[in-house]
Amino acid sequence: MMPVPDHVRAVLDRHPGRRWCIAFSGGLDSTVLLHALASLRDEHPYALRALHVDHGMHADSAAWATHCIRTAAALDIPCTVLRVAVDARGGSGPEAAARDARYAAFALELDPDEGLLTAQHADDQAETVLLALLRGSGPAGLAAMPESAPLGAGLLVRPLLGCSRDTLAAWARELALEWIDDPSNANTGLARNFLRQRVMPALHERWPAVAESLARSASLAAEADTLLAAFADLDLEALSDGTELDADGVSALGPVRARNVLRRWIARLDLPVAPYERLLEAERQLREAGDDRVPTVEWPGAVLRRWQGRLFAERPQPEPQSGWAIAWDGKNALQLPDKSMVIELTHAKEGIAAAKLAGVTLRVAFRSGGERLRTHPLGPHRVVKDLLAEAGVPPWRRGRIPFLFAGDQLVAVGDLFVDADWAASEGEQAVRAVLR
Repeated sequence: MMPVPDHVRAVLDRHPGRRWCIAFSGGLDSTVLLHALASLRDEHPYALRALHVDHGMHADSAAWATHCIRTAAALDIPCTVLRVAVDARGGSGPEAAARDARYAAFALELDPDEGLLTAQHADDQAETVLLALLRGSGPAGLAAMPESAPLGAGLLVRPLLGCSRDTLAAWARELALEWIDDPSNANTGLARNFLRQRVMPALHERWPAVAESLARSASLAAEADTLLAAFADLDLEALSDGTELDADGVSALGPVRARNVLRRWIARLDLPVAPYERLLEAERQLREAGDDRVPTVEWPGAVLRRWQGRLFAERPQPEPQSGWAIAWDGKNALQLPDKSMVIELTHAKEGIAAAKLAGVTLRVAFRSGGERLRTHPLGPHRVVKDLLAEAGVPPWRRGRIPFLFAGDQLVAVGDLFVDADWAASEGEQAVRAVLR
C-alpha cells in the first residue's frame, strides 16, 4: 500500500510552484496530513502554513485552537486561528452552516499563488457519493469532491482522496500522533455520521472494496458531467444572446437536451442550482405556455421567465417601494432603496446637458404610470411605458428603472432615454445616468 506521504507528494507534483496552507482542524485526518507535509519539506521546499477555524460551537473550541497552534509549532509550521460566526438558523442545518462559514473564511485568506490542502479521504468521498444518491443528484452531484477546485483567489486541493480512513489511522498509530476527538462525530443524528457509523460498516462487511467502487463511480460521473457541459456549451453558443436564451430554440432541442442546456446556462449566470422538479416545470412551460403569457418558474435564489421568445434568469428582486422618491444633487452615486442598483452621473459624448443641471436638484423616483417623454426635439411626447416596451425592456424590470425629474418634468429614464428639452447639443458637455 502506498504510504501517506507518497499520496501527498504525487498530488503536490501536479501543482508546482505554489505556496500551501493546510486546513488544520486538529482531528485525525488533518493531523496525518500536517505530518505528511512536514515530512516532505526537505525534498519540496515549499512555504507552508496552517489555518485553524474556531467555530465557537463547542465549549472546548478555544482549547482545540491552542492544541492546533502547539502541534503546528512543534513542526515549525505557523498556524493562524480564524474565528467565524455560524448562523445555524437556515434550513441547511448547523453542520452545513459551519462548513459554509469555514470555507468562506478560507477563501478570504488565500492569495492567488496559494493552495489550501484539506484532508478529505476515500471514505469521505464514498459518503459524499451516497449522500448525493440519497438526494437524487445527477452526474454533477455524484461526481462528489474533485481533487482540485478554485477557492477564493487560490486553489483548493484534496491530496488524500486516494487514502482510506484505515490507512490514515494506521499511519497515525505508527507515528504515535495525538489528535482531537470531536464529540459531535458520535452524533448519528447528522446524516454523514449516520452513514459513517451505521451504513458504511455494513456495506464494507459485504463489499470490502465499497469505498474504492464508489470513488470510481464518482470519477465516471465527473467525466459524464464534463461531457454534458461541453455539449451544453455548444448549444449555448447557438442559442444565447448575452445573458438571454432563444426560447423556441431551447424547446426544439427536446426535453433532455433542453434541461441540460438550462442547467449549464443557470450555472453560467452564477445562480443557485435548479431542483430537478423546477427544471421539469420550466421545460414543460416552454412547450405549453402561450406566446401571450409570461411563464415563470422560481426556486430559492432564482427566477426564470419567458418573454417575447426569450428566456431570462436572474435573482429575485423586491417590488419597488411604492411612492419612493429622493432629492439628489447628482454629484455622488446614489443607492436605490432596495439596494438592487446604484445610479450615478458620468461624463459622456451625449446625454443630459451638464449646463442645464447646474444648480438643479433632481428628484429620483420609480415609475408611477403615465409619464411622458420626448426623445426628439420635433417629435411628440410619448408614454414611457411604450418606449420601454419598444426598447425590449421586460415588464418585470420596468418598475425598477429610476426616473430623473427636475421639478415635475421628466429629464431621463435611467440610462435609456433623455428628454429632448434636457439633451446636450453637439459639442456641448454632457452627462449620462449609469446604472450598476
